[in-house]
Amino acid sequence: MRVGDVFRYATPNDWRPPTVDGLPNYFHAVHSPNQPHAKLDRGISGIAELEAVDGPRRPAILISSSPHKIGSTETPWQDVFDVDNGHIRYFGDNRRPDIDPTKPVGNSILLAQRNVHDSPDPKIRAHAVPLIFFRRVPYEGRQKGQVNFQGFGLVTRAELVTQFSAKSGNYSATTYSISRC
Repeated sequence: MRVGDVFRYATPNDWRPPTVDGLPNYFHAVHSPNQPHAKLDRGISGIAELEAVDGPRRPAILISSSPHKIGSTETPWQDVFDVDNGHIRYFGDNRRPDIDPTKPVGNSILLAQRNVHDSPDPKIRAHAVPLIFFRRVPYEGRQKGQVNFQGFGLVTRAELVTQFSAKSGNYSATTYSISRC
């Protein structure tokens, strides 16, 4: 994968064809024999842990953003992908005001990496899980089903941000991470 490559993220998630609808097949590109698909079904998707020689390891955390939803009642915030300057600001996966924003699975997986990625100890940093960023993009009239590879990154900062949700009529807290790619 190269930064800027667009892949077809089609249903069903068949890894076998190298292209789908004229685009490289995402599932073909990320296929790992005898492993589950690396899906982008949520904003933050942790690939299942595998057993490594030094204990369990998560191969990667996949982060996807849907710019076509920006400003909607479902997604009132705006993720920022400025890969040319090595900056991504990604708002987490909490949309409910009654939920602790550190508790949704994706947020907790990402937040657990903050101290690992930012550790001054090389032995701790060696266990950092890579973040892999994608943006959903339209292609040839299709609004959905394509992802644009944005690069790899590290958690360099995490904050708690509260925003008003028109959908719920309440304020909700979402985790906010700054990542360098």
